[in-house]
Amino acid sequence: MTDPRVAAIIVTHNRAERLRRAIRSVRRQQPAAPALIVVDNGSTDHTAQVLQEECPDATVICLTRNTGCVVGSNIGAAAATQEVLFFLDDDSELAVDAVASATRLLLSDDRSGAVVATVIENGVPVRVTQTPAPTFINICHQGAFRREAFISAGMYPADFFYGAEEMDLSLRLLDAGYDIVFDPGTVVFHACEPQSRRVFGEVDVERNMLRVILMRAPLPLLVRWAGKKLWDTLSAALRTRRPGLLAAELVSLPRMVALSLRRRRPISWKVFAAWRYLSTREVTRRDYREAAVREYPGCFHLLRAYLQQR
Repeated sequence: MTDPRVAAIIVTHNRAERLRRAIRSVRRQQPAAPALIVVDNGSTDHTAQVLQEECPDATVICLTRNTGCVVGSNIGAAAATQEVLFFLDDDSELAVDAVASATRLLLSDDRSGAVVATVIENGVPVRVTQTPAPTFINICHQGAFRREAFISAGMYPADFFYGAEEMDLSLRLLDAGYDIVFDPGTVVFHACEPQSRRVFGEVDVERNMLRVILMRAPLPLLVRWAGKKLWDTLSAALRTRRPGLLAAELVSLPRMVALSLRRRRPISWKVFAAWRYLSTREVTRRDYREAAVREYPGCFHLLRAYLQQR
């Protein structure tokens, strides 16, 4: 039995056997499995064989090159017609009721734009809360999206190959008036294999966070926050102990900064107030936006809070 409301979207590249496990976890969902969309980012291993064996009835989109998870996710979302999109990494597996749990919570309130799962790596949850109840958070990771919210917020930033795409989308979801909900009961098991991670991925993440700040931060926050993230980017490059990589960052950063500023579409300071409020406490009340404005009644109060943080 298939749930007509939900599509599970997996973007994959050269992880055939991990993909097999991910697909099986989707297909054994209870009480009903979602439709399955797989975007193959130009795999050269036996991914095609796994797809034929495990899900011959799935929607499979084969790309000729590795476009990255961001573009692949957007392509998968554009191909879906379902009300709910559940994004799953190709090296992750779902608890048997994960899709049902996320869908139930997501569709219970029109303001909910995304439900973030409890991701367990090597037996340890990445995020924990003091309450089993859903909590409002400031950034979305693996989990479910209301398709309408995902599309209207602009989807993932298509020119981000790796890292910080969740930050950019989350800010735009909050700006559009949607909530991001963390549900402890929606569980995803992630196979964390350092050898399969992107080499020097920390540099990519820091650089893309800098891009988000340059494009989205309100002006009073821009200089201080961007300056810190610029330093973080260069520090990450320095920690690689690759002089060539550091030199490449020094050469490319001025152009990247200029391009980001040219694309600048700042978001209201009230959204950033909610962003900070959610990042500094556990929030279960829906009035967090009003509480954030009471905490930071003006943009310069918010700037002072950022200046005071270590």
